[in-house]
Amino acid sequence: EDAKSAGDFARAEQLLRDHSADVDSEVARTCAAALEIIRRIRLDYSLTPDGLLTKLRKDIPDVTSDDLERWRNDGGLQYRMIDGQVRYFNREPSNLYRFCPQAKSRRDEQHSAEQPTSQPKSDFVLTDHLARLVEIGEAADNAEIFPIKHHVTYTLKVHDHHPLVKAGAQVRCWLPFPQEYRQQKDVRLVNAKPGAPTVAPNGSAQRTVYFEQTVEDPSQPVEFSAEFTYTCYAYYPKLDPAKVKPYDSDSAFFKENTAERPPHIVFSPEVRRVVAEVCGDERNPLERARKLFRWVSRNIRYCSEMEYSTIPSLSAKALATQRGDCGVQGITFITLCRAAGIPARWQSGWETKPVGWDMHDWAEFYIEPWGGLPADPSYGLQSHPDPRVQEFYCGHMDGYRMIVNLDYGRALHPAKTSLRSEPNDFQRGEIEIDGRNLYFDEWDWTFDFKTELPSPAAPRASTPVGPEGIGTLYLPSSFKPRGSQVDLLIHFHGGAERVAQAAEEAAVSAAVVSVTRPGLSKVYEEPFSDDKLLDDLIRSTMDAVNSSGRVEAPARLGHLYLSSFSAGFGALRAILRVPSYFERIDGLILADSLYCGYQTPAPSQGEGEGGEASAPRRPDGAKMADFHRFAKQAAAGEKFMLLTHSAQIPDGYASTTETADDLIAFVGAQRVPDESAGPGSMQRRSRADLGGFHVRGFAGGEGQHHVQHLTNLIAWYKMLPTAGAGEDRDQRAEH
Repeated sequence: EDAKSAGDFARAEQLLRDHSADVDSEVARTCAAALEIIRRIRLDYSLTPDGLLTKLRKDIPDVTSDDLERWRNDGGLQYRMIDGQVRYFNREPSNLYRFCPQAKSRRDEQHSAEQPTSQPKSDFVLTDHLARLVEIGEAADNAEIFPIKHHVTYTLKVHDHHPLVKAGAQVRCWLPFPQEYRQQKDVRLVNAKPGAPTVAPNGSAQRTVYFEQTVEDPSQPVEFSAEFTYTCYAYYPKLDPAKVKPYDSDSAFFKENTAERPPHIVFSPEVRRVVAEVCGDERNPLERARKLFRWVSRNIRYCSEMEYSTIPSLSAKALATQRGDCGVQGITFITLCRAAGIPARWQSGWETKPVGWDMHDWAEFYIEPWGGLPADPSYGLQSHPDPRVQEFYCGHMDGYRMIVNLDYGRALHPAKTSLRSEPNDFQRGEIEIDGRNLYFDEWDWTFDFKTELPSPAAPRASTPVGPEGIGTLYLPSSFKPRGSQVDLLIHFHGGAERVAQAAEEAAVSAAVVSVTRPGLSKVYEEPFSDDKLLDDLIRSTMDAVNSSGRVEAPARLGHLYLSSFSAGFGALRAILRVPSYFERIDGLILADSLYCGYQTPAPSQGEGEGGEASAPRRPDGAKMADFHRFAKQAAAGEKFMLLTHSAQIPDGYASTTETADDLIAFVGAQRVPDESAGPGSMQRRSRADLGGFHVRGFAGGEGQHHVQHLTNLIAWYKMLPTAGAGEDRDQRAEH
C-alpha cells in the first residue's frame, strides 16, 4: 500500500505477485484484488503528456508543455505520478475547463473566433421544467405528479474474440432493472435475451435482471439484453418545517441510517466540524438537512470522477479535494446528514432528461411525517428567482429517472463471487466468465430509451390576484393582447381549474380570472358592493399579466367580460349597480345563474283567496333593473349577454327560467323551440336570440342538471367575442 501511495506501482505489483503463489488462499485472493485495483488506476490515469496536448490542441491550438506544468501545479489538471512518470486522468481536459479559468478562457476565445457551427438545440430547459412541476405540485392533492413513461433496452456485449469465451465457458451477467418504489411504478419486463432471466425481488438494495449462459459457439457474440417499461412520476411533497415530527430514535431504521458505514460513511473530525458550523443551533431536522444540502451544493464542486473502486473513501475524498461527481456529492450529503442525526441513504440509477442523460446517483433523507425525501446534491441549488425552484432538489425530484438502487455496496441477486467492476454502485451491469470478473474495458454497454410525457393535463390556474388573493389568474395558450390592450374575463363561482380548462379549450384570447367562495350569492354580492374591489382586482391582474412575460408593452384593460355560475350572479348584480363598471363591461354570461326574489308574494299553489287564480309571479323589477338595461343594450348589438338555464325550480324565489323569460320579454325577443343536441349530454329545449342577447334553455330539474351548466362552460365561452378567433359567433353558438 505504501508503494502504491508513493506512485511506485511496479514495485507494489511485484510485492503482491510474490504473495499470490497459493491461488486458493485468502491472502492470494486479497492480493489479486489489490493487483486489479492498481490495474484500474492505471486505466484511469493512462493519459500521457503528449496525449493530453493532442486533446487540448483541438480547443487551444497554441497550448504548450509549460501550460500543462503550470495548470498541474495550480491544481487545475488531475494527475498522478506512476512509476516516475506524469500520467493524467484519462477524462481530462474536462476537469481542467471546470477548475482552471485561464484554460477555459483560452478555449472560449478560440471557439468564438471560429466559424460557428449550427447544432440542433433542445427546447428542454431544466429550470422551466422545474417551475412547471412546482406549479403543478402546489395545486395537486398528491405528491406524485407529471408521470413519464419509459421504454428502455439495456444491452451488455463482451468484446469479440475475448480469450475467456470458449466452448463450455459459464457466463453470468447482471443488468440493471428498475425498482417499484413510490413514484416509480408499473415496471414490466417486456423481453430479454438470451433465455429466461431472473429478476431480483422488488426492494432488493441493488435490483438486477440476472442471466446465465453456457458458451456453445465461441465465434458468436456474447451479448445480453433486457427490454422493460416503467413510469416515473415527479415527486413533490408539500414540506413545512412546522409540521415536522420527532423521530423514533429506538427504531432499527433510525439506527441503521444514522450510523457510520466505513469506509465511505465515517464521522471524521472534519465531518463533525462541518455539521457543527453549518447546522449551528438549528434543531429542526428538515431545516438542518436544507442547510447541509446548500453547503454541499456550494462547496463540493462537480468533477469527472475516477472509478469508485479505486477511491478508498468517497466522502473523505470530497472533503479533502472539495470536488466530486454525483455519487461523491451524494454520499457526502448522506454522511453529513447521518452525523447530524438525520437518517439518510443512497439512491441511484439513471437520469433520462431530453438532454444530458447518463448514469446518476443521488440521496434520500428521512423526515417525519413525510418519510423518505429525495435529494440531489449534484443538481444542487438552481439559478431561478423562485426559491421553490432554487431548492427543488432538496426534498423533491423530477420524473426523468430510473431508480435501480436503494443503497450502495450491497450483494447482487444472486451474489457475485468475483470482484465487482463497481463494488459500490450498480448501473452499467456486471459480468463474469468461469468465476472471473470482466472489467469495463472488456465489454460495452448501450442504454437505449424513449420517454412519453403525460397527455396535456388540465391547465393550472395558480397566480393569485386581487386583495387577499381573492382571484386566480390563468393565461390560456390562445391569450393574445391587442397591442397593449388585454381583454379580461372574470368568472364567479366554479373552481379555478375548471374555468381555466374551459378557457383553454374555447381558445379564449383574454386573460382569465376565477373567483370562487363558499356559500350563497351574498358571499359574492357583499364584497363586490365595495365599488373599489373590482378596480383593485383588475389592477392586480394587469400587474400579474405584465410579470408573465407574455406582453410586450405594459398591459391595460381592453374588453371586460364577466361570467357566473349558480350563486356567482351575486357579484354581477353588485358590480352592475356601479355606473362606471356597467359602462366598462362588454359582455355577461350567466350559466344557470340568474336568480331573483319575486316582486309580490304569491301562494305556492297558484290559487288566491276564494279559489281565484293569483296574479302571475314576476321577478323583482328593482333587482332585475340593471340586468334589464344590460340586456337591452345587448339586444341592440352594443354588448354581449348569454343566459343558460335548467328547468330546476327553487323554493320561494324566481328560477333561472323565470328570470330568462323576464329578460326575453323586456327586450322583445322570442323564445323558440330548439331540440338540437348538446353540449355534452345536455338536452336543449329552447333558445332566444336578438342582436347580442342570447338565451339557451335546457331540460332537467335535478341538481346534476344544474351542475351541467358549469361542466359545459366551454360551450358558453365559445360564444364569447374573445373566443375562437376567426369564427362567427352564431356558428360558435351551434357548437
